[in-house]
Amino acid sequence: LESRGASRLSLSIPSVGSAVRAVGRLLAKPQFVALLSAALLWAGAVRFFALPLWYLPAPSHVAMTLWKNFHLILPNAGITAAETLIGLAVGVAIGMALALAMSTSRWLAEALGPLAVVSQAIPFMALAPLMMIWFGFGITSKIAMAAITIFFSVAAAYY
Repeated sequence: LESRGASRLSLSIPSVGSAVRAVGRLLAKPQFVALLSAALLWAGAVRFFALPLWYLPAPSHVAMTLWKNFHLILPNAGITAAETLIGLAVGVAIGMALALAMSTSRWLAEALGPLAVVSQAIPFMALAPLMMIWFGFGITSKIAMAAITIFFSVAAAYY
């Protein structure tokens, strides 16, 4: 065994000092500090105002519920991510195509430019019931909603 290099095997156990340095690096990141501060403020507000669970659960309760239902959440999160990414791709593609068409045609820019600007004032969540009526409860309505949400922003940014 020794001739095959077994004597050179060793386990690397991190020292306490390296763990303390890793925690220190984490605490030095502004994102972590902001997230931790928000969670502590949230937990403090729930406790101070004695808010009922149905009104605003504590972060610890949310974390426990996520942990207990992880087997249900993970598959559905994958489906939601797929719907979102497909909608994003469709919205970006159509938005870029419209922006390109508007930049090459003055008539099209004058006709659709104001509509693109006005469309930014539409609350897209108000369109959700219409999407459900038009496309049903399947994946199509969710992709359409995501595409419409990003479409006009991309068209306005690229134009």
